[in-house]
Formats: sequence, C-alpha cells, structure tokens
Amino acid sequence: RACFNMSFEGDAAAPVLPTEEVPPPPPSDAVTTMETDTVQPVPDPTPTPTPAPEAETEAAQAVVMKPEEVVEAAKVPAAAPQTLPASEEAYDPENATVDDDDDEDQDEDMGTVTSPVLRSSGPIKREEECSDKPLDVAIPAHLAAVPPLVQPLVPNVSAPSATPQYPGPDRYEARIAHDMYDTEAWASLLHDAHSHNIDHIREMYERFLWVFPTSARHWRAYIEVELARRNYNKVEALFVRCLRPVPNVDLWRTYVQYIRLVNGDVRDADLTPSQKDNIIKAFEFALEHVGMDISSAGIWTDYLTFVKTMRTSGSFEDSQKMMQTRKLYQRAIEIPMHGLEATWREYDAFENNLNKLLATELLKMWGPKYTKARVVYRERKVLMDGLSRTQLARPPRGSEKDEGQLAMWLKLLAFEKQNAQSIDPAVLRARITFTYNQILLHFYRDPEIWNEAAMYLHEHLNNPETATVFFERGLVALSSNPLIHFAYADYLEAAKKTQEAREIYERLLKNNSSALVFVQYMRFARRCEGVEGPRKVFKKARAADSCSYHVYVALAYMEYHVNKDPKVARNLFEAAVTKYPSNTDLMQHYLTFIEALNQENNTRVLYERFLAAAGDNPKWTLEVMNQFLAFEDTQSLDIQAILKLEKRKAQLFPDHDPLGVLGLVQRYKYLDLAPCTNVELESFARTSSRIHESQNKTNQKADIKIVRPDLAKMIPYRPDMQLPSSSRDRDRDREVKEREGRDREGRDRDGKDRDGRDREGRDRDGRDREGRDRDGRDREGRERDGREGRDRDGSDREGRASDGRDRDARATGAR
Repeated sequence: RACFNMSFEGDAAAPVLPTEEVPPPPPSDAVTTMETDTVQPVPDPTPTPTPAPEAETEAAQAVVMKPEEVVEAAKVPAAAPQTLPASEEAYDPENATVDDDDDEDQDEDMGTVTSPVLRSSGPIKREEECSDKPLDVAIPAHLAAVPPLVQPLVPNVSAPSATPQYPGPDRYEARIAHDMYDTEAWASLLHDAHSHNIDHIREMYERFLWVFPTSARHWRAYIEVELARRNYNKVEALFVRCLRPVPNVDLWRTYVQYIRLVNGDVRDADLTPSQKDNIIKAFEFALEHVGMDISSAGIWTDYLTFVKTMRTSGSFEDSQKMMQTRKLYQRAIEIPMHGLEATWREYDAFENNLNKLLATELLKMWGPKYTKARVVYRERKVLMDGLSRTQLARPPRGSEKDEGQLAMWLKLLAFEKQNAQSIDPAVLRARITFTYNQILLHFYRDPEIWNEAAMYLHEHLNNPETATVFFERGLVALSSNPLIHFAYADYLEAAKKTQEAREIYERLLKNNSSALVFVQYMRFARRCEGVEGPRKVFKKARAADSCSYHVYVALAYMEYHVNKDPKVARNLFEAAVTKYPSNTDLMQHYLTFIEALNQENNTRVLYERFLAAAGDNPKWTLEVMNQFLAFEDTQSLDIQAILKLEKRKAQLFPDHDPLGVLGLVQRYKYLDLAPCTNVELESFARTSSRIHESQNKTNQKADIKIVRPDLAKMIPYRPDMQLPSSSRDRDRDREVKEREGRDREGRDRDGKDRDGRDREGRDRDGRDREGRDRDGRDREGRERDGREGRDRDGSDREGRASDGRDRDARATGAR
C-alpha cells in the first residue's frame, strides 16, 4: 500500500542515475499528492521549463518518502546534480573493513541482475530507532495505529492479466504457465525483455514481482530502468510500493541516494537548511527500517560522512554539527554489524581530536557497549555466513536447500531471542520483528513462518497489534492458503472479535471454496452464532461446486452431538447418500451414526440397503458384512439370525474362511479377549491360507491345457549310437577350443613374464650385492690408509724428538 505518490510537472525533477555527464536540466515545480491505498501510475510528464526560483527559500526541497508523513511540495533547484554519489568516496577501506559476504551469495536460479547503483554494506540500530514512538509528523488516519518499524505493509503488486500484452518467447512462457515459480524461465524472460521497449520491460517486471514481490534486487533493477529514462514520477511510485515491505539494505540505500540526488547533494554543493534536513530525514528513515541489519554499515558510513562534511557558518552550527556526529557514532557502535571495529576506531579518533580529557571519559563510558556489540556481531556473523540473502520466495517444496536455509534462519532467530546483548525490551522486540521480516523475504509463501511470527509477538512480547499486522500480511501473501486463515480467525475469535473472524472466512471463500473451508466455517458459526449459524453456511456450501459429502457429515454430527437433534442429523445423512450414492466413506459414517441411535430395525435395514448398493464391489461388501456380523453379535438376541448371516457370508466369500473357524473366533471374542491362544489363532489363519492356495492351484490346473509331444516318430536311444552333430554344436565346440587355446597362450605368456621378472630381480639383487661389497672394500682401504698415516705420523714425531734430544746434548757438550 502506498501512502503517497509524487508527480513532477517537469522532466528534470532529479538527475539521471548513470555516471556519464549530462547537461543540467531546467528547473520545474514539484507537486506532491497523497493516496491512502494504491499508487496509480502517472503518465510520463511533458517537459515544461519554468523560471528559476527568486530566492534561496524557494530552492528544491526533496521529499523524504515516509509512509507516515504527508509530504510537502517543493521546487527543484536550477543546478540539479548529475551523478549518483558513490558511497566508496566517503568510505575509506583502510579505516573501515566491510564484509560483503552476504552480497556474494547470488541465487543460482535467477542469475545476477546488473545494477548501476553501488552495493551496500554492513548493519546498525539503537534504542531511539527501535522504539514504537512515532515521529512528530502528520500521520494518515489509516496508519495512525501502525508503528513505523514493526508493522510494514505488504508489497503493492497487482495480478497480471491472463493474456500478457507483451509475452516473451514461447518456450519460457510455456514453462511459466506450467510452473509460475520456475526461476530459470523468469530469468530468461527478464533478460529478453531488456531488448524491447519500455512498455515490454515494465509489463515483464510487473509480472515477475507479482510472483516474487519480496525480491529486492529486482525492485532495484526496475527502479533503475525508470531512472535511466528520467521517469522520476514512476521511480517514486516504485519506492512507495516496495520500500517498507522489503527491508533490504541495498534497496534502502538506493532510496537514500536518490533523495540526495533530488536535493542537490553533490561534491562541493552548498545545500540549503531544508535540503540538509530532508537528507537527514531520509537517512533516519532508512536506519529506522534497516539500521540493525548486519550489512547496514554502508548507510551508517554515508550518514556519518554527510554530517561531518556539511558546511557550517558560525560557532553555533559547528557545535551542533559536532554533537550530531558524536551521537551518530554512539548509536553506530552499539549495532552488531560489519565494520564495527573500524567505526569504533573512527569514533576514538574523533573524540581525541576534540578533547583528550573528555575523550577518555566518553570512551570509558561507551567502551563496554561497543565490546558487547562486537561479541554479538561475531556470533551473529557465524550464524549468517551460510545464508543466501538473494533467495527467491517460493512455496514449500521439500527441497534440501530450502529446508537447510530455513533451519539456518531459525537458528539466527533463536539467537536473537536470547538477547545476548542485554538490550531493552522495546529494542529486543524491534530486533526480533526485523529478523522475522528478513526471514519472510525468502519464505514469503510459507504459512509456518507467518503464524509463528504472529503468535510469538502476541504471546511472548505482548504485542497483539503487531501480531495482527503479521497475520494480515500473511493473508495477502497466501490468499488461498487455509492454514494461515484458520489460525488468524481463531486468534481473532479468542480476542472476542467475532465479526473480524467471520470476515476472514468470507475472504478465504473468495479464493478457496473447498469443503474443508466450509466445515471450519460451520464450526466457527456454531460457536459464535448458535444453532442457525452453521445452517446458513451449509446452505451456501450446497450451492458451491466444491461441496462434498464432508460438509453433510460435519453438519450432521454437529446437529446430533451439539444440538441434540438426531432427526435433522439423519435427514442430512439421507440427503448425502442420495447425492453421493457410491461413496463408501459416507456409508461408513452413516452406519456409525445409526448404530449410535440404538435402533436395531433401522440399522438392519440400512445394512441391507448398503449391501445391495455395494453391487460388484467385493471389498466394500466384505467390510459391510463384517460390520453387520459384529452388530448382530453385539445386539441380536436370535442365534438363528447370526448363523443365517454367517452362512450368507460363506456363500458370498467361499474362499475367505473355508473351515469357518475364523468366523467362530470372531463371534466369540470380546475386545482383547479371544477363545484361543495367539499360536492357535495363527495356526488357524495359516491353515485357511493353505486351503485357499490349494483350491486356487486346483482350479488353475483344471483350466490349463497341457500340450504333449508326438512320440510316434521318436527313435529309441542306444549308447553306441552315432548322432549327427548340428552346425550349432560344431560352432560351439570350435568356440570352446579357441577359448582353451587363448587361455593356454595367456598362461604361457604370464609364465614367461613372471620368469623374466624373476630373472631381472635376481640380476638386480646381484648388482646390489656387488655394489655393497665394493663399498665395503673401499671403506676397508680408507681405514687401512688411515692407520698407516697415523703410524707414519708417529714415526716422524719420534724422529723429530730424538733429533731434538741430540741437538740438546751437543749444545750442552759445547757449553
């Protein structure tokens, strides 16, 4: 649902998205209109130049597209911006590392949608953002009770026509007709549509988004198609249709960038106070809805950069800017998101650059909150690493991939419910609600998640308004699913809102008029409207094509057990049997009902009636006969009647109990008491089975015609008789001999190969042995040479010592 729609009279309300330079368009007036339910397409405007604004106060005022606000009209500045601001210009990867793991998971079925808008990153949220306190703005009457965060509306999409005006290739259209959730076929259709005109592209995206209304990347692709053609009124209408129902960071970041564009926020631009205020409102609006996402760091970084780079004049504005930046940092460091450590370092540097003494106190105060958020972020990141954030929402199909993804989402949900960060109850409620909304982006067609989310919010968080909104959104997502409708109707009935619950059943009957819906509607009507309530519903059910015997049986039992009126109940059974004469399940219910009335004669008449109606259906005849016998055994006082009925059964089914012993056991047993042991009973059953098989074989032999050979021309066999061999025998003998020859050759070849390997092994062993002997002799020679060298060295030393002594003696004699 849309809360407003913007239409521009001129063609230059905002610059085109692509990055190439374009000349600034002439200014034009912007006219804002408001709608309460749907967005009507606005035709492409005709360019009408308007004079430039006369004063700065009449400069452009972009509209922050809040569904809770009545948006004021504004004029577009003469010098409109020309390119979409790139978030990387304000985000320094050296100072803030952002994890983009979530964005790398592309849906294998759909492929990648090309987008000129930069991808977003990271998450964040604080108490003020998560509270239910609405902004101080005018709120439309139909949204007055809707908190801005916890009650998002449903995607505003309408059913396409049965015959598309611009169909795609026949082979893909046939696949879509067979299975509307065939993602590969849709990917091919969208790819083909981009080669046609804008009307073809629009129709294809509308058809796709009717089937997958929560696919954020396809909403972005659709928006960028219109942006590239300067269809700004259609761009804003698309934002209104998808922003709140699709809490995706990339989609919301695209919206913020668009608001900055239409407000003239480009490099070195001098913004007016109203333009700054509009951009800040856009950032706050985005953080309010996706600021707690683990991937929302990009929005926080863009916001911080915008605030820090705003031009100011005077000390008062400088002080306001400093306080605003500090509060924004303090909000960001409490969000478990990618790039949290980088944000903390930036905040540390920011405070120390201003005042080191004050920085010490502030960092000491906010340090524990940051530490707790960092711990929660690490645990959350582990749980989200395997999640596919681009998975398309399809009905449950039992695939292992979908079940695995759902199990991972439920683990993340259980972690959020633990409140590991010890946040306030209001913030916890908002975080859990946000997690449910994230799950529903990928399991939009799963009634289990809708019901679980609504009941948890009602029972554990004491938030019945939010539970009601989740149920309402579930009805839109699953308009023909009885499960979510029944759960919501019971929820409203328990809250004493019977009129609203009755409307739920009426809404369901418009899309699903099955017998089960009428049965549950009759039960509800009996509880809330008395005796006449279910009868009115029954009258409507009889006229429906989907009516079955179940509706008759349900009202008949209701009349008998609740209203204590067996006459009306019997009339209903009779009417059902008349309308469905061959339905055995209906007859079984009727017999059970008649037996409960304790009317023996009427019961016997009904049994005979059903036996006659069974006709050629032996299975149903046997069931009715067994039940008839059980009835006679229990209530009849005439043994002859019982014996007569058993004889009749034996004539109808002669092979069922040949000896009659099983019939005796059945007659004399009571509850779990039997006239024989279990072993005997099994023996009786085997005997009856063998007799039955023997009779069948005898019957089969009697029917078989044996063909015997003619023995007149056969020759008696003698051992010495030489029988002529046939060509087949000769061929077989030849094949046997050839096979034996090949086997013999193979064995000879294997023997030769084995002998050759053995000989090579012996040669190798001999060479190894010779090498070892040679090495030993070389080692002995080196040792002998070493000993001789040492002996020679010793002799030389002794000779030198004796020569020295002789010299000393001669010297002494000379002295």
